[in-house]
Amino acid sequence: MKIKKSQIIYGILVLVFILSVLPWMKEGIPFTDDYRHHASRAWFVKEEFKQMQFSEWMPYIYGGWPFFHFYHPMFYLITSPIAVLFNPILFLKIATIATYAIALFGTFYAAKVLFKDEEIAMITAIAYFMSSHFLFHATVAGALPRLMAIALVPLASSFFIKALEENSKKMVAVSAVLLAVLFMTHMSVAVPVFIICFMYLLYNTYLNKDLKSFGKGVLIFMIAVLLSAAWLLPLLLEKDYGNFPESEEKIGAPYLEQSFRNFGIHHNGQHYIRSNYFGYATLALAIIGLLFIRKNNTVNFLKVGFIASIFLYFNIFSLLNYIPLLKTALTGSSSYFISAVVFNAAMLAGMTAKSLSKTLKKNYPIYLIAAIILIELYPGLNAFSYGWSGQKTENFINPPALIQAWDFIKQQEGNFAVFSSVGQASEIYHNKQEFGFDWIGCPQCVQKETYRIHNSIWQNFTKGIKDDEQLGYLGVKYYVIPCQHKVENKLAYTNGAVCVYENEKFKPMIDSEAKISDVKYGLDSLSFTSESEKTTAAIIKINYFKPHWRAYINGNEVQISEAWPEFMSISVPAGQNKVLFKYETNTLHIVSWFITFLTIVLGVYYIRK
Repeated sequence: MKIKKSQIIYGILVLVFILSVLPWMKEGIPFTDDYRHHASRAWFVKEEFKQMQFSEWMPYIYGGWPFFHFYHPMFYLITSPIAVLFNPILFLKIATIATYAIALFGTFYAAKVLFKDEEIAMITAIAYFMSSHFLFHATVAGALPRLMAIALVPLASSFFIKALEENSKKMVAVSAVLLAVLFMTHMSVAVPVFIICFMYLLYNTYLNKDLKSFGKGVLIFMIAVLLSAAWLLPLLLEKDYGNFPESEEKIGAPYLEQSFRNFGIHHNGQHYIRSNYFGYATLALAIIGLLFIRKNNTVNFLKVGFIASIFLYFNIFSLLNYIPLLKTALTGSSSYFISAVVFNAAMLAGMTAKSLSKTLKKNYPIYLIAAIILIELYPGLNAFSYGWSGQKTENFINPPALIQAWDFIKQQEGNFAVFSSVGQASEIYHNKQEFGFDWIGCPQCVQKETYRIHNSIWQNFTKGIKDDEQLGYLGVKYYVIPCQHKVENKLAYTNGAVCVYENEKFKPMIDSEAKISDVKYGLDSLSFTSESEKTTAAIIKINYFKPHWRAYINGNEVQISEAWPEFMSISVPAGQNKVLFKYETNTLHIVSWFITFLTIVLGVYYIRK
């Protein structure tokens, strides 16, 4: 039986995919920078479904923060079924494998749409998938939304080019949807893609000398932004909502100054940092295609994109300084243009490989080039050898003794915060509010003052400085510390390796001279009964986020004041009172969702018409 060429191509792709995911089949998980964040968020998604209570507010870290503010929603929406069905750590592995599939087979499909040639698509897909840029984020960084965005770049870019080339409403709609999905998956990856797509648009306008084609490209951008409105508008318009007006003095006072903590992967004294260089074979083919392939309109788009992305990646002539809001979107780094560089280079490499095979009238160069690029697979697989935890997957990188200590805390009644000096994603195991050291390095995940305080407390703790009164005020009741590090606190639990100490200066999460009873915490609410002989203040150890947090006493709304560092407080009248704090959706969010849904409805109507 004769084997078809397409069967060989699909066989090679499947082989690449299997080889790349094999390390993920074993027990354990790689040591990464960002996995802890995504594990915690996956656990929160699971809790929402378990309680059938879907909240914008995530209460377990840093004193709480809106789930999608300054973070990207699409990854968690796409992967929510995985989060519901599996434990958070297994979720990390499955989500990574799924992203591998999107990167490899999605890029293959994208190239096939552009060139209608499976051999070109195969070379392109392998070149993009095996780039160290992609593998770094999979094996070292662990930034899953960014990894998925990188995987989506070829699809979003290819369909935009195709929409410019064809007079098709369907292609316009698909392109806009893909750009919107990319935008809501990771803004810092998406913005460079938008800019390079705009370069494609300028080239297409020059080529056709027709403003109508320019209008089509602008329409795609507008639809993509409107589809993203449900996330984008609150992100832009509520960016200062975590801050109280600077009008009155806070209850309490700051203690320590800020210092910084750096994250990275260490092995044998070496510090591993990202590599933005991809396979030399891919780069060589891309340059050959850039210089010698002519009279191909699609390739010309890619040439424009490749040159533009190189210029912007290295910020030649300081071009980025002239693009409004770009510094904020890219967190001050032009390195995010590397995804666009790799995409255009991989596409050019695929086309060049095909051209060489036609010139030589032989197909073997295609498969020889595929073999050369496959060599890039080795560094990717080898990355697992220095950063893999060889224990039960659900333990993450946490030793069993540490999980036992957290289990002790889980059994303790009441609401309080935990100070875990070691371990990752501790809130998954003890189900209490973690003080936040594990989240240091994520300043966009919380208000500035809270981040500053947590950061400085951590730095002082590493120097042997600990203020029980301060930490007690912040709601910390237990310290989880390796037993070889002694602290002057009451020992509550030990298993010989990990000790749990009680902070006897702990103050309740609802701190008041009034008698507090009937306390009930929800994901986005808090209710309790207060009883006192006189009017008194109540400090609520939850971060403020205006105007979403509302306070009600006996059904009547009351003003929320500020308590240090960024907690909430209210004045409770004498007598017995029912108090409710509720995180509520505001008009802006309703309007934002309306814009998104209206765009979807009008888009469907336009296509069907």
